[in-house]
Amino acid sequence: MGPLPSSRERSANSRIAQPPPTSGHTVEGRYPPPRAAALALDRLRDGSDPAAQGTTLASTSFTAAAPGSGAGRDQGRTTMNHTGLTRRTALAALTSAVATITTGCGGGGSDGDVATPPPPPPAAPLEPGPVTSVPPAVYADVNRKLAFDRLNWARASAGLGLFRQSAELDQAAQAHSRYMSLTGITGHDETPGNAGFTGATVTDRAVSVGYLPDRVSEVGAAVKSPAGGIELIDSLLGTPYHRMGMLLFHPIDAGYGVAEDQFNYRFLTGMQGGRNGEQQSALEKFIVWPVDNAVDIPYSMWPERPDPIPENLGNSPGYAASIHSNEKFRSIEVDLFEMRTSAGNLVDAKLLSTATDDVLRTTYPIIGKGFVALLPRAPLMPNSTYSVVFRGKVVSNHTGRAESVSKDWRFSTGSGEFF
Repeated sequence: MGPLPSSRERSANSRIAQPPPTSGHTVEGRYPPPRAAALALDRLRDGSDPAAQGTTLASTSFTAAAPGSGAGRDQGRTTMNHTGLTRRTALAALTSAVATITTGCGGGGSDGDVATPPPPPPAAPLEPGPVTSVPPAVYADVNRKLAFDRLNWARASAGLGLFRQSAELDQAAQAHSRYMSLTGITGHDETPGNAGFTGATVTDRAVSVGYLPDRVSEVGAAVKSPAGGIELIDSLLGTPYHRMGMLLFHPIDAGYGVAEDQFNYRFLTGMQGGRNGEQQSALEKFIVWPVDNAVDIPYSMWPERPDPIPENLGNSPGYAASIHSNEKFRSIEVDLFEMRTSAGNLVDAKLLSTATDDVLRTTYPIIGKGFVALLPRAPLMPNSTYSVVFRGKVVSNHTGRAESVSKDWRFSTGSGEFF
């Protein structure tokens, strides 16, 4: 797949085909006016005009449950406090709920107690290949379509399967975006009695529209008009924890919602999930981001919450390189992971893995094992080329055997701080 488009290609008059031709269809979308980054906010409920704020809000939630049971939806939940964010900090806030697939039995009345068939015996399944062709996404709202197509374009560029549009997830995502726009409350939980309430949790909202998931996840943000769907996706892909959830191998379905409030902030919700099976790649053991030979990559990233590098005390790190293993492998192990300048100088960077990072180890105990990132401690140089070397192992879910893997790739920064 080709590299990300350059800044010249991301002009107000440019048009690109999304996803690439290998997806089986072409979708054209006009970019909004170019910006160095999407201006987003966590709307502070202090009575002030949010137009005076400049805080980023971005959040993602992962839930795995037995189909229709809602089981496990509250297990392992971490909720981050968004209060006290300022224009200078511009934090990307993250909340998550991660749980293993569980089944319930017996009575009791809660939706977590619904009896379900026992899981099949452990055996290597015959997994379908990645989805490479889907019908074009159809949205009346251009920003919903831009976000959907942009993420599919990025996934195809990285070698992942495409998402197919789900009418049910569209409905659930749109309802949650409306809830956020009406209440100014961001995140993944809703409170009964509040305007626009449709379900307390991500799973509740999926089930309420008839989508009974094996697993479902959600990502959300608020962006100031005229920034929209493309800036949202690019900004989220620039942060390691959000990127991890958006570039999973297995989800099949996705839906997007956008609602705008009186202050011209667009609240976007993206939901992705799977039911009755998952997509996998029969060929790739892992993918990398940025993709090989990507150009115009930001030289720094949005601050993210949880903060992947708290020792920086709020100072911006560089743009991370990351490895994402196929979910048929239980973990990825690092022997060597380094980034160098074009002159061969080693970049001082922090390794993010379940062995080194508390967030991956505790908040994402399952999917975190298949993700490693190299986060430069300081911004990279603009308009420069960097090379990345990875040597390590992936451990099979079914055999427990470790297989050696390696990857050498490069990318070039542009003139922008971040998307």
